[in-house]
Amino acid sequence: MLHVVAEIAGRPSNSVIRTLAERYNAESRRCIAQAMEAVEDAQGLQAAYSQLLDLYYEIVMATPVMRDIWSGMQADKQLLQLELEESRVAGEMLAQAMLRVYPQSDELKVRQSAFLIWHLGEATMRLAVTCTPEEGRALVEAFKRMSLREVMEPACRDI
Repeated sequence: MLHVVAEIAGRPSNSVIRTLAERYNAESRRCIAQAMEAVEDAQGLQAAYSQLLDLYYEIVMATPVMRDIWSGMQADKQLLQLELEESRVAGEMLAQAMLRVYPQSDELKVRQSAFLIWHLGEATMRLAVTCTPEEGRALVEAFKRMSLREVMEPACRDI
C-alpha cells in the first residue's frame, strides 16, 4: 500500500514511511508526555501506564496503515534507528515518572528497564496485531502484567 502512495507522490517509499512515522511519533510522544507528566503517585503511575498500553493497542487495531509503517521501518536501517530513538524517548518519559514515584530507585537501572519495557511494548503490539483480536488482546494483557511488575517495583539503589 505505501509503495503505491510513494509512486503517486513521486517519492521513495522510505521517504513516505519516514514522514508518516515522524507524524505518528510526534503525536504519540505528546500523548505519552501528557500521561507521564501527570503522574504523582504509584496509583497514578499504574493507571497512566496501563491506559497508555490500552490506548496504543486500540489505535493500532483501528489504524491498519500503522502495520505498513512498521513493516517498512523494519526493512530500512535508518528507519529502524528512528524507531529505536522513539523507544528511548518514550522510555525516558516512563523512567522520569517512575523515579518521581520511587526516588529511592537505582536511576540507571530504572532508565534501562524503562527503555526495554517500551521497546518490548512496541514489539508486543506488532505481534498482537498479527493474531486474532482475542489472542492479540490477551498478549497485550500479559505484557501489561509482566511489565507492570517492573514499573511498580523498580530496582532500588544498593546500600
